[in-house]
Amino acid sequence: MDGKKSSALDRARADLASGRPDLARDRIHGLLHSQLIKGEYSEETYALLGDIYFAMRDLPRAGAAWLLTERSDPDAQQAIEAFHTRYGVDAVNVREAVKPRAPSEIYPPKVQERLLQWNYRYLPYRSRAQRVAAADMPDE
Repeated sequence: MDGKKSSALDRARADLASGRPDLARDRIHGLLHSQLIKGEYSEETYALLGDIYFAMRDLPRAGAAWLLTERSDPDAQQAIEAFHTRYGVDAVNVREAVKPRAPSEIYPPKVQERLLQWNYRYLPYRSRAQRVAAADMPDE
């Protein structure tokens, strides 16, 4: 495991254990942004994000995080049900709420099946500057 990821996960776990789920959430969101830029996925990161939101009693967001893992215990089932109550089951709504961010093939098999059901297609990260530069290029 990469040292930066390990360190961020460890700090987020410590924040959660000390009663600071809000700080843990912010750390994990920063880590997820780094993973987005690199096109990486970590089930451990999404599992912890689900734990954080569950501790905050935000069950729909916990469910969204856990949908990108293979977790299926009673807490995950409750959170995923709350997610579907809020966002429905329409593939587009679910995909937009869950926000997968990496190539399908690097997710676990159960998550790959979900991504297929949601018609997910991976698009590599491009910064705003890259999008603007691409838009300014002349057509051939």
